[in-house]
Amino acid sequence: MTKKILEIRKPRSTDQNTCPFSLGKMRVVPLFEPLQIARDKRKIARQLKDAFEKFIAKETEFSPTYATDRKVKFRPCYSEAEEAIKGIGYSAKDVENFSLSVSIIRGESCFSHHLGLFLSALINHGRDSDYIIHTRHFKGNPPDCLGLLNTKNILVKGKAGMWLGEFMKDGSIVCTGSAYGGVANGMDGGSILVKGKVGEGSAQYMRGGTLTIKKGINERFYDYHGFGAFSEEIATVYIKGGNLPGVRVLSELKLYYKGKIVPNDTY
Repeated sequence: MTKKILEIRKPRSTDQNTCPFSLGKMRVVPLFEPLQIARDKRKIARQLKDAFEKFIAKETEFSPTYATDRKVKFRPCYSEAEEAIKGIGYSAKDVENFSLSVSIIRGESCFSHHLGLFLSALINHGRDSDYIIHTRHFKGNPPDCLGLLNTKNILVKGKAGMWLGEFMKDGSIVCTGSAYGGVANGMDGGSILVKGKVGEGSAQYMRGGTLTIKKGINERFYDYHGFGAFSEEIATVYIKGGNLPGVRVLSELKLYYKGKIVPNDTY
């Protein structure tokens, strides 16, 4: 009895995954495919760079948006960032690579503000749910306004600038370093974790969500500009360590310091 050692089935024209150079259904990948993928990535990188250059070239005046306005009139330059990225088919990896490519802080006015708004627009309009932003390589101020209107999951590897997670709606933000002031201002939902410290004027006008700070606060907070000013009861802040000098809770915010709730000082 003859043993059948190997049988190679001749491909039929009806087989969708075969070609004249295949053994059975073993697909032969053309050599040009990886090169095409590399070309596509370079093309997207150029498109993002050009869009950012176009965005900052308008030199739109950066105007702070205060969380006191419940109707939330956002910064004018954010809508221009949204306009600049229209028609670009990018992925979360493309956004991560873009954050790494911006290694030199240039002389434009409010550069860190515009960069943060541009990154936030990319994340908000991206098709993926998880994003990584690198900031450790920055020589100047890290991007501001990261996570504006956020509903995704963002990992910031390094420090964050002002207004991290401003008007955040859902999702999560994890910052491996410290963050400047205004963290979670106007936040509606989701969670923010800052593994370092936060700056002044944070957690103001929070309408929901959770902010966790591992190493305490950088500045003393006073009266109207105090920590957690005018936030609502459903918002919660946990401060795990560091000092808590002069903090006054001017709202119904639930503030926990090292596991103990800080009494409200509303006046």
